[in-house]
Amino acid sequence: MESTQKDNPGFFRALGRKFVNQVTGLKPPLWRRLLEVLGFAVFFYTNFNLLEHKYYEGYQGLHIIYTELDSVIPLWSAFIIPYYAWFAFIVFTFTFLIVWDKEGSYYHRFTRCFFFGQTFYLALSLVFPNGHLLQTKEILDQVNNSTNIFDRMLAALWRADTSTNIFPSMHVYDSVAAAIILMRIKEVRRHVAASVFVVVLAVSIVLSTMILKQHSALDVIAAVSLNLVYEALYAPVCSLVARIKARRGLGLGHSIARKPGAAVELNDFAKKS
Repeated sequence: MESTQKDNPGFFRALGRKFVNQVTGLKPPLWRRLLEVLGFAVFFYTNFNLLEHKYYEGYQGLHIIYTELDSVIPLWSAFIIPYYAWFAFIVFTFTFLIVWDKEGSYYHRFTRCFFFGQTFYLALSLVFPNGHLLQTKEILDQVNNSTNIFDRMLAALWRADTSTNIFPSMHVYDSVAAAIILMRIKEVRRHVAASVFVVVLAVSIVLSTMILKQHSALDVIAAVSLNLVYEALYAPVCSLVARIKARRGLGLGHSIARKPGAAVELNDFAKKS
């Protein structure tokens, strides 16, 4: 009996799941979600760094993103605070959905949106290398020679983050996606202060990308447009996928029904589905 259990692949999966649960202290859906997010983070930043090395500042093939509105928008280094708040906003949204959303509908909707946007950004940056020239010598001198704490933080950001691979803005896309999914949750909408905070934070992050000369207004427009496209297509695509799965399941059910012992096998198939 013991030998039969050890030869069963399901036995090893259950043993592995039990080990991970003991190590992490998380239930299976939680650590699975955590691994999904961390795995995609590794995938994204690996490819992003490759893009940054391939399309560096000064690369001759860059498409310069610019609109007249960019020249009108003033530089205000205090917006470095909401710009950096993007990291906490996204981490909080993922953490909240991973832990709170037991059913998974909000978690899956947000992660699919996030993964889609980031992957689209990587693919577009690969075939359409882009950048901006918004950080002029005059602006750079003004910020680098300042003793203002916000200016110094902005100067550090500019040194660490290049002005290439900016279209569309992922700061904007991710912030809008996080705000949309949080505002879909009735428990969040019930609290006026929480709702206002989410919206104000998302809008502040969006504005910061332009005010800090990190992105052109075109980057922002493209990111918001991508959000709208995703939201418009999400329900129809999910419905289509569900119908395809249902047809495949129905076809498999018919094929099983024609086999000897169909009642038992069909019941097992239904449980696994």
